[in-house]
Amino acid sequence: MKIRLISLVLCVLMISFAILVGCSSKDDEFDINPEETAPRTPVSLNFWIITDKKTTPDAQTAVEKAFNDIVKSRFTTYVDLVFLTEDEYKTALANKMEEIDEQKKLEEEEAKRRREEERSKRAAGITDAKTSAPDTTEYVEETVTNAYGLPELKYPNLSDYQIDIILIKGIDMLNDLVKANRLNPLDKYLTAESKQLTKYIHPIFMDMCKINKVTYAIPNNQVIGEYTYLLINKELADKYYYDPDSFSRLDDETTKKFIEEIAEKEKDYTPVLSRVDSPFIHYWSDDGSRSLLASYFSATASQGIRGIMRNPFAISQFTSHELQMQEYEDKGYFSKNPETDDKFAVALMKGDASLPDAYSDDYYVKVVKKPVATEETVFESMLGVTTYTKNLDRAMEIITLLNTDPELRNLLQYGIKGTHYDIDETGALRRLNDHYMMNLVDTGNVFMAYPEEGMPLDAWEYGKKQNLDAIVSPLLGLGTVWEEVDKEIMEKIDALSEQYFARMDACTNATELSEFFTTAVAELEENEDFKTAISMDSEIASPHSVYFNKWYNVLWPPTD
Repeated sequence: MKIRLISLVLCVLMISFAILVGCSSKDDEFDINPEETAPRTPVSLNFWIITDKKTTPDAQTAVEKAFNDIVKSRFTTYVDLVFLTEDEYKTALANKMEEIDEQKKLEEEEAKRRREEERSKRAAGITDAKTSAPDTTEYVEETVTNAYGLPELKYPNLSDYQIDIILIKGIDMLNDLVKANRLNPLDKYLTAESKQLTKYIHPIFMDMCKINKVTYAIPNNQVIGEYTYLLINKELADKYYYDPDSFSRLDDETTKKFIEEIAEKEKDYTPVLSRVDSPFIHYWSDDGSRSLLASYFSATASQGIRGIMRNPFAISQFTSHELQMQEYEDKGYFSKNPETDDKFAVALMKGDASLPDAYSDDYYVKVVKKPVATEETVFESMLGVTTYTKNLDRAMEIITLLNTDPELRNLLQYGIKGTHYDIDETGALRRLNDHYMMNLVDTGNVFMAYPEEGMPLDAWEYGKKQNLDAIVSPLLGLGTVWEEVDKEIMEKIDALSEQYFARMDACTNATELSEFFTTAVAELEENEDFKTAISMDSEIASPHSVYFNKWYNVLWPPTD
């Protein structure tokens, strides 16, 4: 009886299987990629990365071994970690690439010489006795005996002319590598094997970290920018019947009226915590310092918004803010000790997403400006695969894992748990020594790593909120052409800027400052160096011309 029942069950299972197979098609999601089921060939790669000078050779060796314990078992891939300090990294990488290029050039010349030689022989009727047959050698899996006497796969030696994964620092380095054809385009991986990257890396990074609309590097996901907040003392605002929703900026009418009233009636309070710069003025200097070339961008300005390059003393939003600050200073409204003063009526502060929680008991906290994704953040740290790689697919598997897997991510960042760091009873990371030190932004997706020692445990939760609020800078991507600006023009503007801002800072009261603005505008209208800098003539590589003609007007051409 049991045999008959078992036979019946087997028949039912066989029929069910036949039905399922009959209903499937080649487009089904259950299709199997033969390459994924076939044995993987051992591959050896290298990974060039920056470390701190304190990192010891022993720590590097230990981390590399642990790193390979993971990637060998996951991908049948060995990775040689090339640790270099920041001051030697770019030079060493550039020299290695030049060495490979030179070797390739010599090999091409030798191949050309041989072809010419063969052509000459054939023309003379000379035939070699031996002819080279095509190479039909197939890979034969080899094993070696490990330290425990057990067989394990043998990985191929790294080539002297092999560079696989590299750390890319900044848009200038990325531009240089792309122009030299030293980086592989990676877009196909963002819709295929590594498409999960788009789920782990903020869209701003993935969308903006491109050169000519092509992805050549995977940005290391991190927290974007910072907020600018307006803080209004709750007790005082409520006492004098101010609606918190009516406050918006430090120089709006409600805020100015509130400050004046507090200054008159509440002598125990500092009316304004400290003098601050306007958060809406962008200076076109290479290092972000104050410049005679400036633009006003509103709090909501994002990609596609054009900036008008002008003298800041002719920008009303700049002059009104500076005059308001000077008036407050003239009246003694600023705190003498802003770092420690905890009794103030109003303050403009920059900070991360956690700041409102820190001040919300005593202050209404208004967002004046959201975090802005700039080139400095988006292109700060990226991982790319060079055209000298032995295996692009395997290299992308490593990059993907560093952006999606906490185990490998924490290993590369912090080293060996229990040796270089540990996690205390609160869940916080504590370094045990400085034998292995890496930059958190350079080793992959920061949100996959433990917060660095001293950072709050909830840092990444606030960071994620901050990134959701972030907007894209109207100038993100300009760095691809900004290097075309005439350096001599910029040097003249830098020198001129230093002179004019020194004159502005020398003003002792609001009246003098107002007079200076009027005088400066008139002077600069006649200044030849300034007029050249803001020229829109496409024949002149002025900052304004390069910005508008070479970049803005190309991406957002006029519709009429």
